[in-house]
Amino acid sequence: GAVVGVQPFGGQGLSWFDTPFTAFLTVLTTNGWLSFPFMMVVSLGALQSIPMELYEAARVDGASRWQQFKAITLPSLKPALVPAIILSVVWTFNQFNVIFLVTEGEPSNSTEILITQAYRYAFQRYRYGYAAAYSTVIFGILLMYSMVQNRLSRATEAAAVGGSACASRSMVAAHWRTTSSSGAAASGSRRRPSRAQWSATSDRK
Repeated sequence: GAVVGVQPFGGQGLSWFDTPFTAFLTVLTTNGWLSFPFMMVVSLGALQSIPMELYEAARVDGASRWQQFKAITLPSLKPALVPAIILSVVWTFNQFNVIFLVTEGEPSNSTEILITQAYRYAFQRYRYGYAAAYSTVIFGILLMYSMVQNRLSRATEAAAVGGSACASRSMVAAHWRTTSSSGAAASGSRRRPSRAQWSATSDRK
C-alpha cells in the first residue's frame, strides 16, 4: 500500500491501505472532497434566495441568531438540500472511479461496493448473470431510496411553506406594532390648546 508520512515534522509514516479502517478513511475523504463543491454551490444558491425581510422581522421580534437559523435558514435550505442529498447518495452509491482508482477494493475486498463487484463479475470473471443481478439490486435499492426521499422532501417543502407564511405574518405584525407605536407617540405629542389660546382665537373671530 501507499505510505504517506509526516517525516519532515518528526512523525512516522502511515500505510493507509494496510488496514480496512484507514483504507475506508481514504475513500471517505476522497468522496467528500469530490462532493464538497456541488453541495456548496447548492447551499449558496439557496441562501441567496432567502428574503432578508424575514430576518429583519425576526430581529424586531427579538429572535437570536440561533433562533433565526432554526426557524428561517434551515427550513428555507431544506427544499434545496434534500434533492441535492438524494443526488449525492446516488452518485456515491455508484462511485466506481473512487474505489477502483484509490483502493481497488483492498485490503481483502474490504472497500468494495456493489458497483465494483458487478464490474469484477462482468469483466474479470466473465459471469455476466451475476453482474446483471448486481445491477438489478443496485437499481432496486436506489429506486426505493429515491421514492422515500421524494416523500420526505414533499413533506419538508410543505413545512417550509408553512414556516415562510408564519414568518411573513410575523413580519406584518411587527410592522403593524411599529406603525402603531409611532402613531401613538405622534398623537401623544400633540397638546391640547390652552384656555388663553382658545380665548385669543375667539376674539379674532
